[in-house]
Amino acid sequence: MSDDTEIKKLAKQKKLVVGVNSVLNGLSGRSIEAIWLSSTVSQKAKADILRYAAISNVPVTELAVDGNEFGILCKRQFSISAIGKVRG
Repeated sequence: MSDDTEIKKLAKQKKLVVGVNSVLNGLSGRSIEAIWLSSTVSQKAKADILRYAAISNVPVTELAVDGNEFGILCKRQFSISAIGKVRG
């Protein structure tokens, strides 16, 4: 399954957390099982997410879409830098 298809499916099922802070909180609470980053995520946010994801053994996928396209993909009307798939 492609990343686009999986993200659309998860958005429909409401199994995504949206935004850098939500993803980082989910990583600290061990409630995230996968992460996708837009191409326009800030370097600091990207470094923080990659560091905590490595500690938690959570896979991170960097997509070649900007934040606006990422927002459209997730059916949101705003730019998105990061999303996480919620466990369960």
